[in-house]
Amino acid sequence: MRPLKGQQGCRYVMMLDTFTIVFMAAATTFLIAILLGIAWYQDQDQRLLGWWSASYLLKSAGCILILLRGSIADPLSIDLANALILVGAAFAWGGSRVFDGRHMPVWTLFLGAVVWLVACRVPAFYDSFQTRAAGFSALYASYCAATAYEFWRGRADALSARYMLVVAHAIQAVLYGIRVPATLILPPPAEVMAPDVWFGLWVLMPIMLGIAAAVLVVAITMERALASQRAAAAVDTLTGALNRGALIEAAAKRLRTRGGPASNVAMLVFDLDCFKQINDRFGHATGDRALRVFADVVRSCLRVDDIFGRLGGEEFAVLLPGAGESDGLAVAERIRAAYSLKPIEHGGIVIRSTVSVGVAAAQTGRSSVDQLLAEADKALYRAKHAGRDRVVGPLALAS
Repeated sequence: MRPLKGQQGCRYVMMLDTFTIVFMAAATTFLIAILLGIAWYQDQDQRLLGWWSASYLLKSAGCILILLRGSIADPLSIDLANALILVGAAFAWGGSRVFDGRHMPVWTLFLGAVVWLVACRVPAFYDSFQTRAAGFSALYASYCAATAYEFWRGRADALSARYMLVVAHAIQAVLYGIRVPATLILPPPAEVMAPDVWFGLWVLMPIMLGIAAAVLVVAITMERALASQRAAAAVDTLTGALNRGALIEAAAKRLRTRGGPASNVAMLVFDLDCFKQINDRFGHATGDRALRVFADVVRSCLRVDDIFGRLGGEEFAVLLPGAGESDGLAVAERIRAAYSLKPIEHGGIVIRSTVSVGVAAAQTGRSSVDQLLAEADKALYRAKHAGRDRVVGPLALAS
């Protein structure tokens, strides 16, 4: 509290104590570093947590050195302190790159700190508190902006916490960016740790945003882990194709999605011929190999938007959005021919396997997944009955 005297006696105004705020920053960042480190230790696949734990630990060390200003040499409380904080900001940036699988050269983590330390060797820069504050703010703002950009670049995964991390770092970048001209324009404080409203706010706001960012980092790693679990649950582990439930769900969603007039779709149902005999004669390992070879052949013949899944056993299905009857027959024949030429080895013996295919076609909005599968299955039955290793087209589907 600071007394202000006037005609009506003394009034008291609360001034932000810079020393206390920096102490809060040191304590808070250290605690966050420990918590993130524990979370990373428990799941070391979440590398973002490890990077950010190091980031907060470095920032905490820098704040502690700032608190000791006057008790230790200036090169420690000014040069090294701010260099550590900048390296901490660089680790946050590096973590955002690693999170999305981008390479992070180690030397870039120390580039800002090197620029700062070199600038501190220039007397005109080092002897002016305003110039130092402006220079540090410019470097820190750059790291915040770079971190926001990296999280924004990976937005294709649609993780909700990602957007909030972008906002939090963008706000910090703006705050420190504004601080550059403001520090040069406003008069410097009489003492670095003297109570000062604006300096206190510029320290306090990043603390609050830093706490929010730490929570969001934990949230985004959990979001991605859950998304990975859901994706894994939707995939057949043997062939890498969608399992039956995921296939039907994805196909139903595609049938509901149409822009303007209805578009064509084709459903292909596959059944590997004489698959039981392969299992009985050569063993299940060879049967599994045949399934994997077939799945690889199918994927090599499909487009990105096509939907491929395993119905169960040796049965598979493909939905071809935008494909009519003739297109479906052509794709089915291409897959059938390619698979018949693929060798399946067993103990030096080369096995040739074939597949029968049934094709159905319709327009989106006019048939359900169950109807398409039923029609394609009827066509598959006719292919089996006609001698296997062939493609049979659809009967007319009712509108």
